[in-house]
Amino acid sequence: MSQKVASHLLDEIADLIAERLGLHFPPERRIDLERGLSAAASKFEFESVESCVQWLSSSPLTRSQIEILASHLTVGETYFFRERKGLEILEQDILPNLISSRRNDRRLRIWSAGCCTGEEPYTIAILLAGMIPELDRWNVTLLATDINPHFLSKASAGVYNHWSFRSTPEWIRRTYFSQTKDGRFEVVSQLKNMVTFAYLNLAEDAFPSLTNNTNAMDIILCRNVLMYLASKQVRTIGRNFYRSLTETGWLIVSPCDTSQDLSSQFESVHRSGAILYQKGTPSTGSERPFEWRVPDDPPVSWVAAAALSELVVSPDASAVEREPTFTDVEEADTHDADQVPDEALKLYERGHYLAAADKLAARLAQTPEDAQAMGLLARVHANQGNLVEALVWCDKAIARQKMDAGTHYLRATILQEQGALNEAVRALRRILYLDPNFVLAHFTLGTVALQLKRLEAAEKHFENARSLLSTYPQEHILPESGGITASRLTEIILRTTVRKVIQ
Repeated sequence: MSQKVASHLLDEIADLIAERLGLHFPPERRIDLERGLSAAASKFEFESVESCVQWLSSSPLTRSQIEILASHLTVGETYFFRERKGLEILEQDILPNLISSRRNDRRLRIWSAGCCTGEEPYTIAILLAGMIPELDRWNVTLLATDINPHFLSKASAGVYNHWSFRSTPEWIRRTYFSQTKDGRFEVVSQLKNMVTFAYLNLAEDAFPSLTNNTNAMDIILCRNVLMYLASKQVRTIGRNFYRSLTETGWLIVSPCDTSQDLSSQFESVHRSGAILYQKGTPSTGSERPFEWRVPDDPPVSWVAAAALSELVVSPDASAVEREPTFTDVEEADTHDADQVPDEALKLYERGHYLAAADKLAARLAQTPEDAQAMGLLARVHANQGNLVEALVWCDKAIARQKMDAGTHYLRATILQEQGALNEAVRALRRILYLDPNFVLAHFTLGTVALQLKRLEAAEKHFENARSLLSTYPQEHILPESGGITASRLTEIILRTTVRKVIQ
């Protein structure tokens, strides 16, 4: 196959890939781009790379084409307990504080964005298993997403060779893996069941969203991903990560990912040769930034144990200065009360949840019957992970505005997250009584049915959702979805199988 591609065609396809996949191929990486395109051309059954590039550039990329390109253009090099510095901070400081503060509701939400073949989320699962003795009594969400479907397939299988354990001590491998007949190692089922793998394109898919479970995250890990993305995409993704985090939540990147293109809303925290980003807020009533401390009863450091066999040590990261943002946000009582809901909505959309809550509290103090303010306050609490408070405000809003299907849907998703599945089903059916064409209610009934292992019912609900989605334009954004399009939800449904429930 011919490997030569005209320079102007490479420029065009590089721009297209940056826009649709977020991947950045500057001139010095054009050899990597041509190599990946050559492999993709074979998959697309073209005899030359140039003819394949011309074809891809001639019309909008489909989801299938994006996935094939991603499978040949993304890097799959990773291993367990990679980048020890960041993991030590996570294990010794961030997680102990989170676990201590969540002793009552026993809830944690962590997202590995760009999880590759799964070593990172499984590493986090191992840490949690070692730090929380009663882990089976906790509601832990460990979401792992990637744009490469081949990586996700391997990650879901959870089978690895010796090279993936080059920074892992033998006792961890013995405890959390079983040896296969061909000499490889499979993640034990208890650990495998902790992680949910899903396709997500950081450059195109909507987040945060209840639909893809990317809201109210305590920690987002996006390591060795951003360095491959275009600056414009990094800025956009950084803003969306900010909105996906709870107040004072954490974004953990690798030293090579630190960049001024990350949203300047974050507080950069420097410690032990690593840089982390903590969510801040313009509200004067916000929580104080995280203070490093040694727990009274620190856990045994599994990361330190893993470091004994580590072959690669991450370099120290350079400092990233934080730029001031949203300095025009003032106290609620300096504005006319009628302006408060709009200002609160803008703050909510930017991810400034505490500031939005302040505005809404001021509004409700003056107008106690404002159902719109109550509904938005419920969403504010939900995106901070405060499910009990969110449910209270949902009920208050519904009591005053019984026909609001959106608030009913939020209530149903909160009940699902709390594990009250039968009550969630009743809430979803109530939505369909109000609006039989509310497609997300059909979809969520399918996911709840899967959780209850009612497989025939799940298929029926998903089919109802697919039927409704077929009547929408592909790029139609679904109400209450957080920006999910009809075509994207259709693909999510098609990727949802009952096999994951049976395993």
